[in-house]
Amino acid sequence: MHKPVSDRSQQEATALADLLRRLDGKPGFPALSESVAAINEITNSEDQNIDDLAKIIQCDVGLTASILRVANSANYRGASGSGVTTVARAVSVLGFSTLRDIALTVALFEQMKSRADLREIKETFLRAQLAGTIAREAGKLFLPRSSDDVYTSALLHSLGQIVVQLYLPDEASQIQEVVQQQGVTDDVAATEVLGLDFSRIGLGVAEQWRFPISLVRSLRSLPDGVITKPESSEDMLWLLAGFGNEVSGVLASAGGLKDGSELSALRRRFADVMKVSAPQLHALVHQSLDETKVFASALGVRLTQSKFVQQVSDWVEAGAEKSVATGGGVAPSTAVTDAAAAKAQNDRVEQLLSAGIGKLSDALVGDFVLNEIFRIALETLSQAIDFQRVLLCLRDDKSGNMVARKGHGTDVELIVRKFRFPLQDAPNVFQLAIAKGLDMVIMDIADEKIADKIPAWYRNMLSARCFVLMPLTIKGRAVGLIYADKQQANSIVISEQQMSLMKTLRNQALLALKQSMP
Repeated sequence: MHKPVSDRSQQEATALADLLRRLDGKPGFPALSESVAAINEITNSEDQNIDDLAKIIQCDVGLTASILRVANSANYRGASGSGVTTVARAVSVLGFSTLRDIALTVALFEQMKSRADLREIKETFLRAQLAGTIAREAGKLFLPRSSDDVYTSALLHSLGQIVVQLYLPDEASQIQEVVQQQGVTDDVAATEVLGLDFSRIGLGVAEQWRFPISLVRSLRSLPDGVITKPESSEDMLWLLAGFGNEVSGVLASAGGLKDGSELSALRRRFADVMKVSAPQLHALVHQSLDETKVFASALGVRLTQSKFVQQVSDWVEAGAEKSVATGGGVAPSTAVTDAAAAKAQNDRVEQLLSAGIGKLSDALVGDFVLNEIFRIALETLSQAIDFQRVLLCLRDDKSGNMVARKGHGTDVELIVRKFRFPLQDAPNVFQLAIAKGLDMVIMDIADEKIADKIPAWYRNMLSARCFVLMPLTIKGRAVGLIYADKQQANSIVISEQQMSLMKTLRNQALLALKQSMP
């Protein structure tokens, strides 16, 4: 007879409380908990402060050194411009959420170094790292409005297993014996040994470590069957984290890659949410594996003995060879020439954006002049993307308007004096960007799909056919807006990486604005 749900819930709560008490008695766990919880408290705070976060991280010399190595790795070098030499600069360049992700991952790995039975723990860590990277990159490609917490959520799906392996090695061995003897899943075995599955353990630890409630909720397993479209940002976070872990799980399974059937079934399962083709999934895994290798290298992790990494690498290489054999890797010479020119232009834009981010990072450390921060940000955007003009607007509560304060580009002095619009205007693209906190690229104001959402005041003031809107938001409230335009329709071409760098630039300006507010 099954036990009533209330009885099972009470037993789970009791088992979790006992487990957390045991963990608190294990060397290293209380310090890790305190450090991660403190980082989360600052990251989630409405009054984020670079110096406060830097002080917490700098209390651990080993953690500081590892974070700086990761921040200077290829995965993040594009955002840093020149080298990152201090934690404060790493925060200003990468942002609070990204630094939290790096700090969490590094802190967990630092705990592994002292373990003799490192290999199995390292495999779990690498599977979790790959799952987080796949989830983050899938969000960029297929659900671009996904949360910044996607990587962390996917990584934390393995938190319960990692914690048990790190701090309860005897129980971890018992769980593996049950798996091998009974042929059950890890979660079933964990429940038999500890009274809780790994998912519930991870959720309990994440709550203790003060992760945001939306992120904690996303640690649940996805339901069986076809995944339906998300109804909220929290659901989107949940499904992307689940997607990353399911892909990583298939890649890790002994027979999961033999005939491709498991990955095909997985793509069908998520088809209503993300229409991922087989080549797209291959490219996604390939990129995520490369990023995982770079991250691991920055931490000094040797991957030559990782069965998991070798298995995924073999699958990626086999897929690449198949593409070349079928002609997928061959391109006409004209296409090669065009691609080379496009790459050179793309590299130029990224270099200019990265250089501007580096300047802002230097300016943000210590005392700074807010107007100088804004000037660097606007000039960088103007020069890198070749915008006709870039404006910074700030909210004026007295008049109820968003008002241009500074600008760079054509006729900017005249435009700044006139560029203002009411915050309570009729629904239009400006209102949508501000209300939803959305970065928007309007490619052609004459497009019939968008024409009625371009306000009359804009058409009367400017002749630019396409523009970008990037709100500055604090506590869910838009306090400013960056506007940038080009004269010709469809002339704004921004890659994903360039947009990421533009967001970093915007976030630095926002950080300066936050710290300047009373």
